[in-house]
Amino acid sequence: INMVAHEISTLTNNIAPIAAKYGVKRVKLFGSRARGDNKPQSDYDFLISKGEIHSLLQYAAFIAELEELLGLPVDVITDTSDDEFLINKAETEGIEIYGNK
Repeated sequence: INMVAHEISTLTNNIAPIAAKYGVKRVKLFGSRARGDNKPQSDYDFLISKGEIHSLLQYAAFIAELEELLGLPVDVITDTSDDEFLINKAETEGIEIYGNK
């Protein structure tokens, strides 16, 4: 579990400036990376509150910066998505790595 804790703190430090730059209100890590049963090449699953992101272009740029930072695919779901099952799963098992309350 220490590996996960270490990775979470690194993620928080690295993602906070990107989230702040785009005005994202909240970022939660979920899926295998949050559980700690990921493989080295596993993608990163994030649930976000879009905040100031109003266009698809901004959304894509935000994801591109995350992928550049992490060097791996990033899967982002917004908390306004129609996929309630996935949102609930992310809210339940997710680890908050950025919150701008």
